[in-house]
Amino acid sequence: MPGLVGFTSGYSFVLWLVFAGTFVTFAFYRLQYLDFYGTFCSEVPKSKFNHAAPGECFYFLQQPYKAGIITHLVFVLPSAILSTLQFTPAIRQQYTEFHRLNGYVILAMSVISTFAVFVVVPVSFGGGSGVITSISALAISREQFQPPIFRT
Repeated sequence: MPGLVGFTSGYSFVLWLVFAGTFVTFAFYRLQYLDFYGTFCSEVPKSKFNHAAPGECFYFLQQPYKAGIITHLVFVLPSAILSTLQFTPAIRQQYTEFHRLNGYVILAMSVISTFAVFVVVPVSFGGGSGVITSISALAISREQFQPPIFRT
């Protein structure tokens, strides 16, 4: 099985399976949030795990926060799913053009998603200074680790 996806050692394959598998499973599970009014901010939550945090939809149903959270979800979830392909050696070695194009698409989508986060950060999880500081620091640090080709 490790050879099918391009791994030469079973250890690397197991790590890829655990981490990439967990990441893509999480992203696929969160795709249901793209149904913004039916799942994410529904009037009647289907379960306590299938909904936005308590009180968040009060703000997320108002502009500009609604546009920010929808933009974030629309761009970050497909980006997360596509990013697992970047760490598959068979794709990286045999389909280098796809790998490169996929990387550029992921990069563009994640930058757009990060900018959308700055729209909703003042009201996310209560909007306290600790929340604003931590989310902003995470978003800024994430954008600092882009490939050197994009740094000027």
